[in-house]
Amino acid sequence: MDFMFFADTDEVFMAMPGFEEPEKTGKPAHRCIQSMDKPMQGAANALLAIGNDTSNMTKTRIKTRLLLSYSRYMPEVNRCNGNQLAVEDDPFGDESFGY
Repeated sequence: MDFMFFADTDEVFMAMPGFEEPEKTGKPAHRCIQSMDKPMQGAANALLAIGNDTSNMTKTRIKTRLLLSYSRYMPEVNRCNGNQLAVEDDPFGDESFGY
């Protein structure tokens, strides 16, 4: 897998090194895009290999591997998102809670 993107915004949030956003995919890069390392790419590729005959245990292992791989990126993603939240007027979405 060369890149992953959010279905709702179409923004690429993780990609292999050297990813060229508009030229290859037509999808914009998310402001916190991360460079995918080999373990993360392997986990993502395994997810794509899930078929109708894949056992539930194997599916669970693949999903767990993907989540564990992604968790290594969380400190940097949180830092990036935190920096963005600091400049927004309503960083916690208080309006969504009726305040």
